[in-house]
Amino acid sequence: MHPATAHGVGSSRDRPRQYSVGTRVVRGNAPFDRGSRYVNQIGLETDEGSERIKAAYGANYDRLVGLKNKYDLSNLFRHNRNIRPRV
Repeated sequence: MHPATAHGVGSSRDRPRQYSVGTRVVRGNAPFDRGSRYVNQIGLETDEGSERIKAAYGANYDRLVGLKNKYDLSNLFRHNRNIRPRV
């Protein structure tokens, strides 16, 4: 679940309240979280680590690694939610 909070709306003194609302939404919905993530809402591998990216792809991750091994062994396309080839 990704709460859309209006981070740029209003004055800077409103932002802590806006972040607080987003945090409460995420925590309140935690019991219903199935553990999946929308890939575009995850940061880059350098920021978030590879485990969140792997979790976002779920059962498709191993298949995607296979494609990466076949077509991008040098990891040229790494500036997204990177799937590292297995060497």
